[in-house]
Amino acid sequence: MKRLKIISLILILFLVSGCSYVSDFFIYNLSNQAITIVYTLTKPSSYGMFITNPDVYKINTENEENKLTKVENEMVKYSSSTQTVTCTINSKEALRIGNEINFTLSNYDERKQIGENVGQLTITRITTCDTLTCNGNYIYLLLSELDDNKFGIRIE
Repeated sequence: MKRLKIISLILILFLVSGCSYVSDFFIYNLSNQAITIVYTLTKPSSYGMFITNPDVYKINTENEENKLTKVENEMVKYSSSTQTVTCTINSKEALRIGNEINFTLSNYDERKQIGENVGQLTITRITTCDTLTCNGNYIYLLLSELDDNKFGIRIE
């Protein structure tokens, strides 16, 4: 009887646990020049989307966003007084701006949540001064799915 209870408990835990995955979000600089990324946070946090402590990654293979290696970058700055993150990344680098659990672009409510933590995003090419500015409510329109667990804004 005790053995049956243990097997039943294991079976219930297995069935209830479900399957979750973490989706990472990046801004990919696939252009031939450095870019500056600035975003203002509405609710500063070190987890979720648009975090206060983003990481920089080197894109290892020409235009293959899935092959990334974390690199040190002292150009990532967070100002608590203005709730602003500022970062300059070089050509063929990516800025990891956060993650979400079980995210999919096909779910409208999840897409809308992407920009809830950001007031405004600005990306500027340093050499040409070309600028992209986006209100947080519309950031999901810039995202593309790179694989099942990676989403990105591509600057080319």
